[in-house]
Amino acid sequence: MSKLKMARRSLIVMTTAFIIGIILIFSSAPIGKNIGTATTYTGPNSSVSTIDPDMVNATTINYRVVGTLISLVGGVGILLSGYAIYKEL
Repeated sequence: MSKLKMARRSLIVMTTAFIIGIILIFSSAPIGKNIGTATTYTGPNSSVSTIDPDMVNATTINYRVVGTLISLVGGVGILLSGYAIYKEL
């Protein structure tokens, strides 16, 4: 496989990773709220009707950090793949 094909495939993979990371960042708040709501209704004593804000905040922050790392790796990969394609042309 030539270097140009490898660089193009890498560009596609890194672009996909970047987009997935951005989606995780922007959807972290609804995911955190859904998980926080789901934890209030589990267990034998489900009379609790409030959402646990600590669980929502922790989950939201976790998803934001993971999304940031994935998009950062994807963004750097896009730059490196683009540079490799540019050098091959």
